Amino acid sequence: MVRTTQASGLAQAAVPTSTSGTPVGKAHDAQYFRHMLHLYTSSVYPFMPIVAEEECEQAIENMGTEPKSRSFLCALAAVTLAQTSGLCQDDSEIHIEVDQLTREALELRGSIWPHHAIDIKAIMTAAFLQVCYASMNHRDAAFFYLREAITLAQGSNYFSRYELELCGDRNEVARRKRLFWLLFIHERFLAIHYSLPAILRADDAPTAEADAHLPAGIKDWFFQISNVFQLIDEPLLTAWDGRTDDVSVEWIQEKNRELQNVPDIAALSEMQQVDILITRNWLQTILWKIAMTKYSLNCNSSRDFMSLLFPIDVFKRTLWVVSKASIRSLVVNGDSARQKLLDLLNTVADIITVIIVPSQQEVSDEVENFIAMVTIILSVPGVSISTRETIQNKLIHIEATMASGSQNQLSLSTSLSAPSIAPASSSSLSQEALSPPLS
Repeated sequence: MVRTTQASGLAQAAVPTSTSGTPVGKAHDAQYFRHMLHLYTSSVYPFMPIVAEEECEQAIENMGTEPKSRSFLCALAAVTLAQTSGLCQDDSEIHIEVDQLTREALELRGSIWPHHAIDIKAIMTAAFLQVCYASMNHRDAAFFYLREAITLAQGSNYFSRYELELCGDRNEVARRKRLFWLLFIHERFLAIHYSLPAILRADDAPTAEADAHLPAGIKDWFFQISNVFQLIDEPLLTAWDGRTDDVSVEWIQEKNRELQNVPDIAALSEMQQVDILITRNWLQTILWKIAMTKYSLNCNSSRDFMSLLFPIDVFKRTLWVVSKASIRSLVVNGDSARQKLLDLLNTVADIITVIIVPSQQEVSDEVENFIAMVTIILSVPGVSISTRETIQNKLIHIEATMASGSQNQLSLSTSLSAPSIAPASSSSLSQEALSPPLS
C-alpha cells in the first residue's frame, strides 16, 4: 500500500509500506524447498532458464545424502525469496532469511578443490548467490560470485566448441549455450552499473541452438534480451569507462536505431515485456551520457538523441510502461530493473534542476512524471533505506531549485501531490508498449 501526502511538497511524496506473504523462518526441509520451487518455476526460472523443475525435484530427493544438492537448493530458495518478496530493509525477516540461506549454501558447498566435480547446478549456485548479493547491495560479493560462476563454467569447458560438438544431447548443448548468454547478460549489466571489467566476449559465444524442453515464451524472451545486451559491446564499454575518445555521432545514431527497433513482444508475458522495454530505454540513456562526455549538446538538436532533453522523452516512455505493469512484474525483474529505473530517475532529476528550471522552461509535466515514477519505484519491495534517502534528497533538491527560480513551486499542494497509479487490468502491455504516447 502507498501512503501519499496532499500539501507537504515534493520531498514528502509517496512513502510506501509493504509486507510479504512468503513464509520465512521455517526449517529448510523438503516441504520448504518444494514451496520455494513452485515460486522459482513461475518467477525465477523464466529469467534464468537453466535448471528446470524436474532437475530441482531430483535435488530435493538427493539433498539428504548430497551436500551439493542441498547447497544448490539453499541458493535457489534464497534467489527465489529475493526475487519474489523483495528485501525491504536491512533488518527485515526476508533479508535475514536470504542471508541465512546464502551462508548455508556456501557452508554446504565448501571449497573448490582440484578435481572437484563441477556440474551445472554448482555453476548456478554461484549465479544465484550473485543475484542475492546484488539485491542486498553487496556489490563486491555479487561481482565475486558472478566471476566464480564464469570461472567454473570456463574451467569445466562448458562453452568449448569442441566439448559441445562431442555432447550427444542437443538439449544439453542448447542449455550450455543459454548459460553463456545468461552470465554474459549479468556481467554486462555489472560492467555498466558498477563500472567493473567484463571478461566474456560475444565473439566467443557458441552459436544458439533450439531446446525442445524450453517453453516458447521463455525462448523468445531470452533471444530478445540476449540481442539487447549484445549491443553492450567492447566499443560501448570502452566509451563508457573513458578508455577511448573515438565516439562518432554516427556510431551513437546506429546504436540508438538498434535500440528503437523493438521486435514484436506482444506474445511475451507482461514481466518479460517490462524487462525488455526498461532495458532498451535504460541503454538509450547510457548512450546519451556517453554523448554528453564527448560532444556539446543543446536543446535544439536536429537529432533527438543528441538533445539535452532526450532522456525526458525516454523517461516518459518508461513511465508509461511501468504504470501499466503490475507491481509483481516489477518485483520479479529484480534488482537490475530497479537499478535501471533509478538511473533514469537520477538522470531526469539532474536535467530538471540543471537545464529546465534555470532556463525558465515550463516544468510541471516533468516534475509530475518524476513524482509518478518515484511513487512506483517506492511501491516496489526491495528499495533500500539508502536508496530511499537518495530519492528523497533528489526531491528536496528539485523543490529548492524551483523555489529559488520563478516557478513559484507550481502549486505544490495540488499538481505535485503524488499521483495514484493503479496496476494494469490486462496481463500484457501489448504492442502499444513499443511506441507509447509521449504526452
